[in-house]
Amino acid sequence: MTRTSVWPPTTHDRPAVLHAYTDLLRWPLQVGGRPVTAEEAEHLLATDPGLPLETDGSLFDAATVAYSLGLETLIRLDRMPQVPPVPCFTDGHSTVTFLLTPGTGEGLAGLSDVRVGAGGPVALPPSTGLRWDTPPWNCTVPERLAIPAAEELAPALRAAVRLYGRS
Repeated sequence: MTRTSVWPPTTHDRPAVLHAYTDLLRWPLQVGGRPVTAEEAEHLLATDPGLPLETDGSLFDAATVAYSLGLETLIRLDRMPQVPPVPCFTDGHSTVTFLLTPGTGEGLAGLSDVRVGAGGPVALPPSTGLRWDTPPWNCTVPERLAIPAAEELAPALRAAVRLYGRS
């Protein structure tokens, strides 16, 4: 098993990230739509880095917003110490995707400029263009973060939509 002794793993340390997904988070992985182990994913992605790395979307709801909305939401979340970290990743400078407790994302669906997905495969870093902004693990010790409910993200996201949203 390929691992790193350095914690936390970064998006560019593919083997460490893959093992964090499988060993720490217990997320099933798929490459090209096929279930794989961390070792198989490592080999396939080394052979073809353009293949998408995905996990099962039933593990969480994914709320995706435009990059400007996502950054404003993250700034507001940083100013709210009572809100736990909300795992999220960026797709270049295009979008930010927040991971939320399964079944809670539907409360955000009414906000303009917010796409909520649940159940389908979710692309993960290090898929092309994706990188963690707030990873789903603690950055000081190897332990998973609790994925918060949408209600904890909602105040910051609503404020961002009022500021940068289309409506």
